[in-house]
Amino acid sequence: MKRIWVVLAMVSACKQTPPEPGKGSAAPAPAKPHVAGAIAPIVTKSVTFFAPKDAPWWGEMSFACYAAAIRLQPGQLPSAAFTQVSPLIAPSLAAADIDLDHDVAAIGAFGCGDGFCMYSALELRHPEKLPAMLSTMLPGAKQTHVDKLHYTVEAPGPKGTRTVHFNAIPLSWDDQVPSDPWSKDASRATHLLIISGLFGDDKPLDPLALAEGGLARVKDVESVVTDPGGMCIRGRVGNREFQPGYKLDHARFAMALPDGASDPLMKLVGSTRTMDVEVELALDPAPTEAVTAKWIADARTWMSSTMDPVRASLSAQGPVVDAMFDVAQLVGTKGFTHKIDGKAFDLSWRTSRISSGDLAAVESKLSAFVPTP
Repeated sequence: MKRIWVVLAMVSACKQTPPEPGKGSAAPAPAKPHVAGAIAPIVTKSVTFFAPKDAPWWGEMSFACYAAAIRLQPGQLPSAAFTQVSPLIAPSLAAADIDLDHDVAAIGAFGCGDGFCMYSALELRHPEKLPAMLSTMLPGAKQTHVDKLHYTVEAPGPKGTRTVHFNAIPLSWDDQVPSDPWSKDASRATHLLIISGLFGDDKPLDPLALAEGGLARVKDVESVVTDPGGMCIRGRVGNREFQPGYKLDHARFAMALPDGASDPLMKLVGSTRTMDVEVELALDPAPTEAVTAKWIADARTWMSSTMDPVRASLSAQGPVVDAMFDVAQLVGTKGFTHKIDGKAFDLSWRTSRISSGDLAAVESKLSAFVPTP
């Protein structure tokens, strides 16, 4: 039955995929003196590449974590979700010798100006080919070399022509990275490519200034999880409106999959990791248990009304798909807890809370349709 559960691992995005020969198999980068004009990745028990100062919101995803989940589906590549957006993306990346499936270490976004900016940490073997990438991506657009690896492209926008900035900042690996596979993979990144002006105002950024003090911001976000090893997603949201009568002072969120602390669900998918998703909402005024219980009930009602038709439409695909929804529901119910701590409303989803008995019920459903080897 274990082969059935490989499909269900999509709910946890944690299966480790061995690197291809010559791809991601490099040893961790040793600590080195800081390179002037470069950004140092933030190293804790995981690697975070950028945590911009004073951003109204920010989030970063480990590409190794994302890729591990996508590759569980036979024939699927991590790059597909990006290259299918436009027929120009694949040839643009090829022009700069960038392989999305092997060269990207992280992707992120943050609020900047009246819009948002994006970034990617990647292994840029030929930074001198960035102009060719931009020419292929935006054919005919005016391109300007600003400084070093900073280029601008004039592109049409809703309010007329806008200036889009593409700035590749070298990375300086000042600290020894952890020895786990995802951190080793991240250590191959050579540059942080920041794209600004595409959404929102087109004022140039100062990446080095934004990166100052990043370690404290990352540690603050990582503190919401028990073990920040195997960090998949992390981020923070600043002050804004929340529910009627409540304002969000800030929110911290993280999804970690630390290695070496498996649980019944993760063992069934052949993983030594466990999944921990934590969200902290700092609200004003402090919420009551009755109010938060209603929020949770409303969220579950919405989720059910949204996903039930999807589940019904996929029912013809067999019991494996049906069981996948059952496991997702277990994570959302058996794996879920919440608490109120002063003005903080904490929500938590952990696969370690799901018992073997809970999983046995789902496996029993599958065994009626799939013969045991």
